[in-house]
Formats: sequence, C-alpha cells, structure tokens
Amino acid sequence: MTEKQKTYWQNILIIACLLSLILIWLGFGDQGLLHLYRKYMEKQAYIERINQLTKENMALQEEIRRLRTDREYVEELVRKELNLVKKNEIVYRFTDKKAKKGLNNRSIHKKKSDSPHR
Repeated sequence: MTEKQKTYWQNILIIACLLSLILIWLGFGDQGLLHLYRKYMEKQAYIERINQLTKENMALQEEIRRLRTDREYVEELVRKELNLVKKNEIVYRFTDKKAKKGLNNRSIHKKKSDSPHR
C-alpha cells in the first residue's frame, strides 16, 4: 500500500469517526432526537389530557345548566339521591334475586300531588 493510499484511508477513518460522534450526539445528546421524541410524546399526552378535561368541563357546564333551568331534572335528582317521594305517593320495595343483582328495586305509584316530600 502506498503512502498516498494510507493517508486516504486514514482520512476516511477520521471522517467516519467524526460523523459517528456527530450522529451519536444528534441522537442521544441533551437536545438530540431521542430527547425531541420524548418531548413530542409528552406534548401528545398533554393534548390528550386537555381534550379529556375539555369534555369533562362541557359535561359539567351542561349539568349546571340543567340544574339551573330544568325543574324536572332537579326533582329527579332529589328523588334519586335523597330518596324523597311526592305527597300521597306510595313506594313499594321488593327484595328478591333481581334486587340482589343491583337492579332497580323501587316501584313508585303516583297519586294527585306533584311536590316532593318525605
């Protein structure tokens, strides 16, 4: 191998080593591609969380609107959550296999009045 060829291969080896170091630095350095990918995934997670919270917020705003304007909805909630009944209303409670499985065990028969009372 001549001196010229030896110098040529040494230059190629030096350039290859430098390129390898640069590629490693670009891939794994503080601001490298791996860091960029992690930041991208973090951003996507934040976007997903924002979308989830936006949907939840809209549902809560709709709930507030219904609580302020829909008397039938408020009555339904009061009857359900506080177990209130209307005046002259008879509540029948059944205990059987269906009730034990978590099915509705309350049957309500209405009489004349519509105001909720205990």
